[in-house]
Amino acid sequence: MAKYRKSKLPSLCLHKPSGQGYVTDPRNKRVVYLGRHSTADCERAYREWIAEYIKATGRTASRADAPASLGGLMTIWLAEMDKKCRKVTGKHTGEYSVCDRAHSLVGEVGLEGLPLKDLNRNHIYQIRDHLLAKGSARKTIHEYVRRIIRACSFAENREWLDTNQFLRLSRWEKLRPGDAPPPKELEAAGEYHLKRMFLKLPVKWRPILILHLFSGCRTENALAIRAEEIDCSKKPWVFKPVQHKGRHRGHSLEIMLGPKCREALKPFIKETSSGNLWRKKGEIMHQTYRKAFARACEAAGVPNISPRQIRHTAASFLVNNGVPESVIASILGHRPGTITQRYAKVEDKVRAKVVEKFG
Repeated sequence: MAKYRKSKLPSLCLHKPSGQGYVTDPRNKRVVYLGRHSTADCERAYREWIAEYIKATGRTASRADAPASLGGLMTIWLAEMDKKCRKVTGKHTGEYSVCDRAHSLVGEVGLEGLPLKDLNRNHIYQIRDHLLAKGSARKTIHEYVRRIIRACSFAENREWLDTNQFLRLSRWEKLRPGDAPPPKELEAAGEYHLKRMFLKLPVKWRPILILHLFSGCRTENALAIRAEEIDCSKKPWVFKPVQHKGRHRGHSLEIMLGPKCREALKPFIKETSSGNLWRKKGEIMHQTYRKAFARACEAAGVPNISPRQIRHTAASFLVNNGVPESVIASILGHRPGTITQRYAKVEDKVRAKVVEKFG
């Protein structure tokens, strides 16, 4: 068996007589077998073991942990993301799922054993072309490749990767419109269909839909809203979710609640001083909310409306009423994108005025 270096994270080794992959736990010198070496199941088991090891020992990746291969880098990077990409409840965020998929793509293309020093743009193009052959949308391909580049940035910051090598990797040629299938665009729900669906929706779901629609918040925020996250001291009320999409990047989020939202929430706030407004224990699952929509649409005889369309519907409503794009972006909680948006900061008074009128 290979000798373990205490300064590094435990490596995935090959037990030649049996062909099994294993790690040696430095805490008790115990050998842990993870399945047939060089298989996807073995890589997954190793990744999960490393994540648990880092969590239990409080380790963070350092220069001493320099991996020899791209697969090793992705495993260490994913273990770091495992700590960062967690909700307040302890569950993984959607960002972690994307990072996990990016890690598995390296194995699918057969690059997990590639020496890190040999990594170049042609290998990035291999992954890109692999996704392209599977019919993935342009936006999806770019999302996964960007995560791999982020892993390389992680390596460059720890001096595992040469800076010039990283710069060459980061300048990979992105796909142009038409090179890959366009992403499936979500459409706003029609007003007539939405009203018909609302009438068939069970009463317990209606306040959630009203909050979702008239605040323009994301589905996860509408379902997980807690009494202590709402500031009712002034109008409009301000909803400050602890858990939100940009939390792992250190961003904050404030969602203003207009008269329709306030009216829907008042009965629940009176009954609940802390915890989830809709449930005394736990949170409502997305799937449950989506099924309630599907049943209501079927009963109303209208095309199926997805919860994801509600946020688009809120944005479309504001656009149709002449609200400036920068104000809509601010209400929906979008981060500034273009240079113009970064300097054109929307004042709270402007945002509040729009929310009080339409929300």
